[in-house]
Amino acid sequence: CIGSIIMICMSILFYGCASSTLELTENPRKKIVKPLNSFFREQPLPLSKADSARMSHIALEYYIQASELELVGKYSDAILAYQRVLRFDSNAAVFYSIGKCYNAIGQGDLAIEFTEKSLKLDSVSIPALEQLAILKLENIKELEPAIDLYKRIYALDSNRLSVLIALAELSESISPESAVYYYKKAIVKSAYDDELVRKYGGVLLQIRDSLSYISLMENQYNSHPENSRSRALLIEAYSVFKEYDKAFTIIEQFAGSSLDEELEEFYQTLAFSIIINKDTNSITIIDKFLPSFEKFPTLSWKVLNSFAFMADYSGKKSIAEKFYERSSRLADSLTIPYAVSLAYELLRNSTGAIAEHFISFYSHHFTQNPSFPFLMGIINNNNKQYSEAISYYSEAIKRDAEYADAWSELGSLYIKNKEFPKGDSCY
Repeated sequence: CIGSIIMICMSILFYGCASSTLELTENPRKKIVKPLNSFFREQPLPLSKADSARMSHIALEYYIQASELELVGKYSDAILAYQRVLRFDSNAAVFYSIGKCYNAIGQGDLAIEFTEKSLKLDSVSIPALEQLAILKLENIKELEPAIDLYKRIYALDSNRLSVLIALAELSESISPESAVYYYKKAIVKSAYDDELVRKYGGVLLQIRDSLSYISLMENQYNSHPENSRSRALLIEAYSVFKEYDKAFTIIEQFAGSSLDEELEEFYQTLAFSIIINKDTNSITIIDKFLPSFEKFPTLSWKVLNSFAFMADYSGKKSIAEKFYERSSRLADSLTIPYAVSLAYELLRNSTGAIAEHFISFYSHHFTQNPSFPFLMGIINNNNKQYSEAISYYSEAIKRDAEYADAWSELGSLYIKNKEFPKGDSCY
């Protein structure tokens, strides 16, 4: 009895209870064997075409739903929807999308994990490689792994601008020469983008490649001659490397159509570069361009003063005076703060007679302002012309009785001259 029960159980277990695996036909000697149920085989039977189509449709529906959730910023819900897709299809694109969503909600470690899973399935996916590089930089702060990933992308697509820029910027601190290589390609690809030119120029200055730096700025200007930024960078390059002749020549090409504000920046930059560097070779260049400066019909106070500084530097004091006369006709009360600031800048840079001429001229022009006679007092004091310094400090106090700096300097001079009662009275 027990044996019969065991046999029945085994029969049910192995052959099923609804219908036996072994069925008899009309010929009792011929047996037709049906396949065993799937859990008795190593691999399940292939899906029928109908089942496969139905599952693909379900996966597609989930993927569309997940994508829509991602687009509207519901990243956590999108992750759940993408994970439903994985039940039907372990696709590289799905892992990549899950990585993007995790990154969007600030879970960098999971973002890296799923992006790496995506790359295991598709090792040449450029979006996944680029995403992983960015994630490594943002979350692990390691340059080399990110550079290696960008190099893999570069090997697949050497013209991808974002990758060229990334490789250039990441290589700056590790290998400036490599940065130069990638910047060159990126610059051409971007048609001399202003920001890229600026960054590349910084690397060239870092490695002291002046010829390449000037060439870069010349190429950018030739590509965009109407662009004020490209003009400014080229003139700055000429100024830094003392190629003043080229700088003035370039300015003359567009001076007639430029705004005063643009010319003010250019001429003042060049004027200060010349007088601060004290390059005597620049005197012949100034003399070459002075006639055109005199004829230039500008109404800019700053431009005229820049011309005056350069004329003074070349020893043409009478021409400088004419420029100051022209500039004074444009000066008003709003000009005073800038004029005072410019005077201090000239003094700080030890420009000597240039500073003295400018300050003296405007001391007589702005007759109510105490700053200019005060600064003339400083100049004379430094030159050990103490009586003249006392006169100028006194004039500054006459214009403003509360001018504390003038009182202090005047008191110091009286004490230096051993006129102690006068010195004490100043304090």
